[in-house]
Amino acid sequence: MREASIFSDYFNLDILDKEDSDKAHDLEVWEEITQAVSDHRWLLIFDESHKLRKRYPDEFRNKRYRQEEKRERRAFTRIRKLVESGNVKVLLLTGSPYATDIDNINTQLLLLPHTAKSEALLPEYIDDARAWRINDTDEFTNLPVASQLTTPHVAKYYGQTDSEGVYIGFSGEKKYVPNVILHSLYVPLPFENELTPVFAEGYFDLDYSNPKYREAIETQIKIAWGSSPLALRSMLERVVDTPGGKRQFKFAKNQTSKFVFSKIERQEVLIPVLEKLNKLTFKQDLQYAGCLCSCQLRYRLDSH
Repeated sequence: MREASIFSDYFNLDILDKEDSDKAHDLEVWEEITQAVSDHRWLLIFDESHKLRKRYPDEFRNKRYRQEEKRERRAFTRIRKLVESGNVKVLLLTGSPYATDIDNINTQLLLLPHTAKSEALLPEYIDDARAWRINDTDEFTNLPVASQLTTPHVAKYYGQTDSEGVYIGFSGEKKYVPNVILHSLYVPLPFENELTPVFAEGYFDLDYSNPKYREAIETQIKIAWGSSPLALRSMLERVVDTPGGKRQFKFAKNQTSKFVFSKIERQEVLIPVLEKLNKLTFKQDLQYAGCLCSCQLRYRLDSH
């Protein structure tokens, strides 16, 4: 912004979450902007906007409350107030808008000016009636307010070419787009035969009717399973330790969350898997082997 001679103020989300300016001096500047927003035109740029995909500080703790009783995150409240002034444009930037469910995306879209068409008869009397939202992830990149930028897209439409390749200009400096060919390698996950029925039968389900909360632990285990045997072992140990064990899941104090299956039932199916995981050697990890093949393949391609 400085190189473009554009005046700007920078704020950290942690600052916007503070109670008042006594706790964070920079909040005074934010409040000044809020009060004088009608006198100027502002562009709010949110880098890593996925950090705003949770509207409420504790989704699990507040889940039993009605929507109007939930306590909105302070940063979210402050941003919405500024955007709703009508004199602000918003740019959200993220490489990972989706984490657990479609609400992650819709929560971020809520921060854009509400200019979507509404099917409501009197949208002006309904909160967020004209907010941008989607019902399916495939709709996201087709929204008029959304753009998907990939490296090939940027290279094709914004790149320039010289004798060394395709580059993007940054303040007179050439940043070259790497000329590599990526190949996907598919390898089986460890202990698929043992763990697939455990997932299918709901041994990781929490005692909630809402799938978003019921599958919260299952989602974490799937991520760990795709990461490494060590990460998977750590998560499974926490499942068999809950409740009462040293590695148990610590839910919110006022939360009565529990697994659908009892601790003994979970231990019966998971301890044999844990025993196999403990015996798994480094070279037996198929993902590790796949990574080595990938690195060697890429090296040969680059060397030629």
